[in-house]
Amino acid sequence: MSQAASAALASAGPADAALEPTGKRGRRLSANKLLFAVHGWLGLSLGLPLFVICLSGTFAVVSHEIDWLLTPAVRAPSHDGPVNWGAVAANVRRRHPDAPLTLLTAPVGRGFAAQAWIDTPHGIRRIFADPATGEVTGETGWFNTQRFFRDFHRRFFWYSAWGVTLVSSFAIVLLFSVGTGLLFYKRWWAKLFTLRFHKGGRVFWSDLHRLTGVWTLLFAGLIAATGFWYLVEGPATRAMKDRSGKPSAEMTAERLAALGPVATPLPIEEIVRLSQQAHPGLRVTSISLPARLDDPVGVSGQATAWLVRERANHVRLDPFSGAVLSRQRADDLAPGVRLIDTVDPLHFGDFGGLAVKLIWFGFALLLSALMPTGVYLWLKRAEQTAAGVAKRLREEPDADIAREVRRATRRRTGVGLVATTAILLWAAFTTFRALADELPRPAPPRSETSPRAVGPWTVTAFRQGTPVPGESANFGLRFDDSAGHANFRRASLALAATTPQGTGWRDARGFDERVAELDLPAAATGRERLWVSVEAWDGTRHTADFRADAFVAAGGYGPARLNAGEALGGPRVIAFYGGFVALLAAVTVVWSRVVWFRRRAVSKPPGLGDR
Repeated sequence: MSQAASAALASAGPADAALEPTGKRGRRLSANKLLFAVHGWLGLSLGLPLFVICLSGTFAVVSHEIDWLLTPAVRAPSHDGPVNWGAVAANVRRRHPDAPLTLLTAPVGRGFAAQAWIDTPHGIRRIFADPATGEVTGETGWFNTQRFFRDFHRRFFWYSAWGVTLVSSFAIVLLFSVGTGLLFYKRWWAKLFTLRFHKGGRVFWSDLHRLTGVWTLLFAGLIAATGFWYLVEGPATRAMKDRSGKPSAEMTAERLAALGPVATPLPIEEIVRLSQQAHPGLRVTSISLPARLDDPVGVSGQATAWLVRERANHVRLDPFSGAVLSRQRADDLAPGVRLIDTVDPLHFGDFGGLAVKLIWFGFALLLSALMPTGVYLWLKRAEQTAAGVAKRLREEPDADIAREVRRATRRRTGVGLVATTAILLWAAFTTFRALADELPRPAPPRSETSPRAVGPWTVTAFRQGTPVPGESANFGLRFDDSAGHANFRRASLALAATTPQGTGWRDARGFDERVAELDLPAAATGRERLWVSVEAWDGTRHTADFRADAFVAAGGYGPARLNAGEALGGPRVIAFYGGFVALLAAVTVVWSRVVWFRRRAVSKPPGLGDR
């Protein structure tokens, strides 16, 4: 490479450092040039996935409010007093008596309905109710706008620890982008209000990019810091020995036997009263109901501590006696442990009502805008540098320069563009797979018997699928839990013409339904029966049998299955997050085309050609 050609590249200036040749023949970059080179490389190579993450987080901040706008069932008259938990639970159970109630939550804000989750054979269903009267206002599937943006932003719908790791690692990219930009932009505080409109488009966009970066500096640092916490949260929380885990109620055989054949939990109102007695000042926001006899009931909420998530204050109770099993006050936590419960409110801005959410939304939108404007400015400067180098090289041809410029540009952007492509393709795949998993699937044919008594319990036997001789089939039991939890030590099933002995029994597993897989005889005799054995805690065994021809076609139990549109949130919700996906696809296409063709233009500046 000639000295004149090398000088042409070297004199391009600090803003164009990414085009300078490196290696033994290139001169060392100055600190300022290095900072800009790193800043430009991060934006050009990894800016697109960072933009996708930031924009999805922007909508995640106000996703509850978006659901409020799109879904009428979410709305309810504003209510300033405590939630009428008992009325909400009673109305939900009256509406769906066969579906276990698993969770109750208070309204997210003024004008929101209280919410209940029920477990159905088709998945979780959300039931909305007036917080004052408990009157049901409507119901939806589990998937909604809030769920879409939260899962996409947190893990790209990659339901693995690697999903959180992938997304959270971009907190490092954001941190370095902000840091390098601030360091090479000297005396930024003197130009906090400088925005030149009459100096051309590049100057205007450059000023706007710098102003946006400076004004969002603290916010970007906060998001980067909390995002980095999510990257290390798993191992960090496991290392904290004083972090209390979920307790299990001490249910000995004697204690369970004393509850009787049907264990009736305390009323919801009593659970709330006891939790507030154990935790004075607790404003209950969620109640987690047990699915098994040895599970506690969990009550969480807010108290006197500020800027903590709701589960920082919780009480866990024995659902039958009301005994307090554990209690946690955010005010009593060690500073390091309390900080864990502060990260979520800081990251999503959900600690000060709608006003704070809107502030977070605005800053997040500005932060997202930094990526495309930064790439535009980098490309414009690179283009100008290439043109300047080409002009100087016309006076002194040097074929080595053409190759060096191409190599330098590709070396600095190629790996990042490949990584970006791989990340976004994987995000598209996992998102599509997650949405497909939400679609309802045809339930296998189901047949049931009439309810009958098995000892002190009322039991319905059922069969799933079409029986094929010589193959396995799923048989199961459904206990009548309308009055409480069926309380027994073990339930077993067998299929035989006479009373089965020894290994013919299979334990029936499950919560609301106990299912066992049984082998059908290769040649049916017509005398096969489904034998049921239920063992009480005192050792008493109760047995009954159901004739094979007693099973009649049934549509299952619980709420009717949702259609595809309802399962994905409803038409308006689908249109909203579908529009978001379409926007990301369009931005990705435009970004890729611009970066690719501009890269080619930079790599082969006019005047160099293929010399």
